[in-house]
Amino acid sequence: MADIDTDQIKPDINEKSLEWSDIEGLHVFNEEGTTLPFGDLYANRKSIIVFVRSKIYGVTIKTLPLSNQGVMNKYSEYVEDLAKIPQKSLDDANVRLIVIGCAKHTFIKNFRKVTGYNHEMYSDPSATVYSKLGMIRTLATASSGSEHVRSSVLAGFASSIWRTVKSMGMQGDVKQQGGQLVLGPGNVVKFIHIDSGTLDHTPINKLLSMANVAAVDFSHK
Repeated sequence: MADIDTDQIKPDINEKSLEWSDIEGLHVFNEEGTTLPFGDLYANRKSIIVFVRSKIYGVTIKTLPLSNQGVMNKYSEYVEDLAKIPQKSLDDANVRLIVIGCAKHTFIKNFRKVTGYNHEMYSDPSATVYSKLGMIRTLATASSGSEHVRSSVLAGFASSIWRTVKSMGMQGDVKQQGGQLVLGPGNVVKFIHIDSGTLDHTPINKLLSMANVAAVDFSHK
C-alpha cells in the first residue's frame, strides 16, 4: 500500500494491522439489497468513501440527550454538502464518491430524500467493515470548526423533529461513528480518517484534493 496519512489513523490502527485482503472481501449492500464485495468499490478507480454515522429518526427524539439530537442533524449537513459535489467533477477526475451507512439497505431511499444525496450509496448493517477499519462506537461529540456544520444545537433539535415526521423508525447503531477514506485503484490507500466523535470529520475539499477532484465552494448556502 502507498501514501497512507498515518496521522489520521486511530492510534491502534496502522498499515500492518489493516488486513486489506480480509477487508476487501467483506460484503456491503446496494440500494436493491444485492451484496457485493467492499473491494469492488475501489478495485478499478480511485474512490472517496465516506462512512457515515447511523441515521435515526423517531427514536432519536425520545432517547438521546438534547445535544446529541442536534448532533445527528449536524452530520446530515455534512452529507448534504457531499450532495453538492458535481458529478461532472468526479467524472473528469475518474473518481467515485461513495457513502456507506450502518443501517439496512432499506434506509437508503429515505436517506436520499432527507439529505438530497444522489451519488453512490451502500450499507453495512452489521458494521463489519466499520469495525475492521477501526471505526469506533461512542456518543462523544468531539470538537468542530467545520464549514459543514452550520446549525446550532437548538436549530438541530428543531430540524430533527421535522426529519422525524418525514422518516420514522430506527436506523442503525446510534453510537457507531464513521470515517473517510481515499483509496484505489486496488489496495492503494491515499488517506484514512477515523472519526473520534460525532462532530469529527474531514473537510470535504481536503478529500477532493486528495483525489484530484476540483474543489467546491460551500460558502454560498
